[in-house]
Amino acid sequence: MGKNAFWILVTHDIKEEFKNKDIKNQWPIYSHTHHKKCLAKGDKVIFYLAGEHGKKFIGKAEIDSPLQKRNDCFDYHILLKNIEYWKKPVMIKTLLESLEFIKIKSKWGLYLQSGVCPITEKDYSLIIS
Repeated sequence: MGKNAFWILVTHDIKEEFKNKDIKNQWPIYSHTHHKKCLAKGDKVIFYLAGEHGKKFIGKAEIDSPLQKRNDCFDYHILLKNIEYWKKPVMIKTLLESLEFIKIKSKWGLYLQSGVCPITEKDYSLIIS
């Protein structure tokens, strides 16, 4: 993907834990995460809260670093800037039929299982609007 790509970063944390996740503007990435090597500075991301109390987009940011190696429980991380948490999250089901990256609408959850999901600029614009 590279420069000017668009991504969804998936978390299963409850909202308060999620807010603490990037106190240092870092987003952890595991070694087995798909698309990790494609993440680049300048790419735009949307945060998706998965799980029973989630199923919603909860904010956005911009990647501010290339993938960086770590020495803790996470294998890598990226730095983020312009982090914005939305007071009113966007439920995925309200946009489901219009999202291009979800090809089979009845199995939409499958498209959000990798932790880092590529999306189109059109989908990015739709979600943030």
